Amino acid sequence: MTSVNYTDARVNDALQYSGGVFYQSRISQHIQATTRAGYTYYMTEPSRIQPDPRDTGNLYGEVSLSHRASDC
Repeated sequence: MTSVNYTDARVNDALQYSGGVFYQSRISQHIQATTRAGYTYYMTEPSRIQPDPRDTGNLYGEVSLSHRASDC
């Protein structure tokens, strides 16, 4: 959980919850694969300007492959 606090009264403060999985594997001496997936939920707190804000949530994911050039 992360608390998001703004100094500008026009922007609502919020609580952010995130959870997910992460996996990293070395395929060879020079190649590495990374995958991650999860969900983030953003719970906006009421304010005088926006007394009934909508909460939002989103899935996220990433698949990446990195290659380190050899010294040859």
